[in-house]
Amino acid sequence: MADAVYHIHVCQHHTRLDCPCRDRPVCERGFFSVLLAVLYGIAYARGRKQAFYIDMRSRQYAYSQPSMFGGNSNFLEYFFRQPLSGADVDRVPSVFCNAQQTYPYRVWHRNYFKRLHQTLHDGLPFHPAIARYLDEETVRLFGGNRVLGVHLRGTDHSSEVKPVHWETWEKLIRKELPAYDRLFIATDDARLLQKAVDAFGIEKTLFNTTIRSADGARLHRPTGNGSIPYQLGLEALLDCYCLSRCQQVMLCESNLSYAACVFNPALNYRLVTAWDNNRIASVVGKLYHIYLTYRIRLHRLLGEHRPH
Repeated sequence: MADAVYHIHVCQHHTRLDCPCRDRPVCERGFFSVLLAVLYGIAYARGRKQAFYIDMRSRQYAYSQPSMFGGNSNFLEYFFRQPLSGADVDRVPSVFCNAQQTYPYRVWHRNYFKRLHQTLHDGLPFHPAIARYLDEETVRLFGGNRVLGVHLRGTDHSSEVKPVHWETWEKLIRKELPAYDRLFIATDDARLLQKAVDAFGIEKTLFNTTIRSADGARLHRPTGNGSIPYQLGLEALLDCYCLSRCQQVMLCESNLSYAACVFNPALNYRLVTAWDNNRIASVVGKLYHIYLTYRIRLHRLLGEHRPH
């Protein structure tokens, strides 16, 4: 056992007065916002050769279902294996992370994808039963077809990230779809899924049977939508995993989209942003994507934290 353990906290309600979750019973961060933050924390700890523990015991999340898991509210442990248990770490001194060390930067660069993929593989692997489930469900859905995957972000943080218009998505999909057998849609918005089915046909369009928002409300915000926390997390994980197994994907500015590249660093992807909503702005958007891709160099110059 290590002399000290680095505790990775994601929700900062216990240390930050300005944390938006401070006065709420449940942290409303999305599944992949939490997962990516944890991976950055693991990378930080491993870079310093320090044992780590993902400590989420003081907080409930939208995906926590302790009644189903023996009182455990750490929903990541429902799907992934971490090397230490709470009983282990409580016996040794603790070092606590801060928000800067776990902030989920999205740097669209394959070197970042590869490093985070390795961090996930070595530091937080899937439970074998979850890995089998994801593989089997993806094979069942895709059935050996060549698949174009699209992530349509409909409800999550739509006020913070300017949305891509449906007309833009449809145009881009029609351009690429003839080269593929099927179209896979990952979305949290039932209205966007229906538009895709109407445009491309139910025979051509693949999707998982999941809980989706019918009114634009975020699924990971408690709204009485009838969702089961564990199931909500499993469905988000499955959609992301399916995207990572497509032959080509169109992604958006989202942690779920980014995580698909972490699951498969070699994924053939195009990042679609609101810049693509008109022709002139799309040129600016391409330059913006170049910035996102090579921002890693800026981080190095500024000495910011990055995966090791």
